[in-house]
Amino acid sequence: MAEGKQLLSAVAYAEVLGKMSLVGPAVVVNVLSAPAVAAVLADAAAAFPSAAPMIFAVLTILQQIETLGEQHKLSSELLGLLCRICEIYRTGLAVETYCTIFSLLIRSAETIEGRTAIERCNPFAAFISITASFVQHAELMLAFATLVGKLADRNTSREALGGDGIVVLHTSLLANEDREDICCAVFGALAALSQNTPLNQEFLVTAKVPPTLASVASRHLGSSAVSAALMELLRPLSANRDQRPQLFPLPLVEALAAILRRWTLNDAIQSLGLWVLRLLAGDTNQGLKDALAAVDGAVLLNEVTARAKTNKVQVFARPTSMIIDDRPLGESDDEGLP
Repeated sequence: MAEGKQLLSAVAYAEVLGKMSLVGPAVVVNVLSAPAVAAVLADAAAAFPSAAPMIFAVLTILQQIETLGEQHKLSSELLGLLCRICEIYRTGLAVETYCTIFSLLIRSAETIEGRTAIERCNPFAAFISITASFVQHAELMLAFATLVGKLADRNTSREALGGDGIVVLHTSLLANEDREDICCAVFGALAALSQNTPLNQEFLVTAKVPPTLASVASRHLGSSAVSAALMELLRPLSANRDQRPQLFPLPLVEALAAILRRWTLNDAIQSLGLWVLRLLAGDTNQGLKDALAAVDGAVLLNEVTARAKTNKVQVFARPTSMIIDDRPLGESDDEGLP
């Protein structure tokens, strides 16, 4: 193949890959796991920038590799190939093809090695460019939000995915706010992007995201999954003392109060909510004080605190789905709080 890649047309090359996929994944993985072959495929993708059939054939083979189980994770070279395809084909491929690429990347991003390999390729601008064209396509936006949530545990990725990435996530939330799974995924992605990254939290304010969070939370008040996902997002936001008043306008404070009063038996929601509520209650900003007064915040704080004691809820429990900072349990950004 290496010798023939300059001699084959794009269509012929796609046929070769298609025939390779027919021999079965066990044989395919023995061939494609070689870094040299992955490099050949990447070069071929660059040589044929309009060869969608060839890209489809490549993705078919990579999906076959995934079916072989944990011992056949995509190599860093193959992850690089996927990222390079995204760079070359920011437009022009079917939305289903992009969904397939993101799905493959999501599975690899489950591991530190996979996230490192993806970050090294710096494909984030390409990801954002692709998804900006399909914000109303629910399945692609679900995949994008899920991928961002996994990649944003790393500082470099958080910074690269902020700004325009937040705009795309916000736009997709507005376009798909009836979908609980997308709301949860977007909340999770925004929570990951907000960890220890004040600049991204500033982007949330600039993009007018907090009012949308309130609207979506109110719409899905009956969903414990959406409510819990919002609470995980509010935790890092509430720790930002400088921007707290802008991050928590009255509608979002109202949504927070409604969730805490609706899900009184959900320990995870109550635990996170109490953390957020204590930080808001300790803020000296008059706007926040007025917002809390509007929802009887003092009474609510007493109620949530009493429930936590009665149910022996660990106030600062760390749900496994949360991506948080590395401070010791109970250490707060604000003086006077446990």
